[in-house]
Amino acid sequence: MKKMIHMFLALIMVLSLSACQPTPDKAAVASKTGYMEEKIRQPAVTEQQMLDTLPEKWQKEPEYFSRSGVTLVIDAKLEIPDVTAFPVVEAISREITIEEIESFIDVLMQGQPIYEHNNVATKSELEQVIIHMKMYIEELKKYSPPEEIKNANLEEAYEDLRYYEELYQNAPETKPIGKTLATVTFDTMPDGGKSLNIEADLGRDHPAYLGVYVSSYGDSHLAFRNQGEPKGYTIRLDDVYENLAQSRQEALETAVEYLRNLGFSGIQHSDTKVLATTFSDEGSVDPSVLINHPESDIRFEFYFDPLIYKIPVTPDIYFNGYADYTDDQLFNIKWGAESLTITVKGSEVIEMNWDSPGGLGEVLNENVELLDFEDIKERFESHLFYQRSWVDGRGYDTQISVKKVKLGMMRIKLKDSGYAYIPVWDFIGDYIYTSHDGMSSGYRGVSLMTINAIDGSVIDRYLGY
Repeated sequence: MKKMIHMFLALIMVLSLSACQPTPDKAAVASKTGYMEEKIRQPAVTEQQMLDTLPEKWQKEPEYFSRSGVTLVIDAKLEIPDVTAFPVVEAISREITIEEIESFIDVLMQGQPIYEHNNVATKSELEQVIIHMKMYIEELKKYSPPEEIKNANLEEAYEDLRYYEELYQNAPETKPIGKTLATVTFDTMPDGGKSLNIEADLGRDHPAYLGVYVSSYGDSHLAFRNQGEPKGYTIRLDDVYENLAQSRQEALETAVEYLRNLGFSGIQHSDTKVLATTFSDEGSVDPSVLINHPESDIRFEFYFDPLIYKIPVTPDIYFNGYADYTDDQLFNIKWGAESLTITVKGSEVIEMNWDSPGGLGEVLNENVELLDFEDIKERFESHLFYQRSWVDGRGYDTQISVKKVKLGMMRIKLKDSGYAYIPVWDFIGDYIYTSHDGMSSGYRGVSLMTINAIDGSVIDRYLGY
């Protein structure tokens, strides 16, 4: 699988490798036993009236913790669904079907003829990937995580670079001439899964691409691309600039209408990322410069959450796991969290991703008892400095800012009985530190911690429990 990467995804893979992510020194996940499975079948004694008394915000004075060198800032909006019952529902896999794909194609490919996807990379395409691989390697060298982690990631990056350099030697100057009309059918893959890859000419200098993959155990992924490769690094901007407000709202309306035309329902807009492109020939990444730069490629990435009995599923936004686990443990997870994203540039949808759509099975509990929010807050603060503030040698003056606390549903792995949607509290915010070169770095708008609303245990989103 490692080398079978579509060219539109190659650069994304390069820029999203996990080499520079802080890694905890030891596991800190609460022990999961059959206790929780007993709890989820115990009905609530009330209609969750305690949620009606919660304030709109959770605020605390900034607090500095010398043992970890971290300042904690809590100024968080509470997002509570307008319901009186929180069910627990069996989660089952749901494959994206050929019938669904056929209905999508009319919208995604705008009624144009569809062809078998041509995934032959040209020299110019590979040249861009190689340039960005080298830029990425140089960035890797500047960071100082534990030496063994840095060396392992550098070794992997060099291996990928060698692969693309070898491809470049025999790559054609131009795409092969001629296209083959496609039929909307799945091809069987060596791993037992099935895939479909098609393209269409939508009037650009590159074809629009639609790819669908369904694993042997029923997990599905759909990706649509109608854009060229970025010319530089993609970064996220804070969504605070007034001159973006109108274009952001117009782009959201475009995304919502697009999903309506595709037949999506039972979803809710949850988050927005403002993305821009930096340029290798300009040293500044000042957001105000990027916003006014004619080639900054400003675009909006909108996240939509599915609703489970009118309760949104908390998004699987970028997250560092807590536990020490092996690759086998990680990749044995059957499903990730369901996610649906739409990227809009100007007035046009240029990208869509739909990952791990889920189905609903048996209702295990129509209304499960939730822990009091005061208890949840206490658990968050007591666990935070074991699970979110490890020292990795990369920086100092660390600040953790909690900006949103969301009560929603999450699909988790149960000990003995498959998967279920359960209520969870998700603490979302920023993890920012000053690197040794004086630059501010870190992660914004990420999941800082997810807590099981039923038994108060900390959930590792990587492991799914």
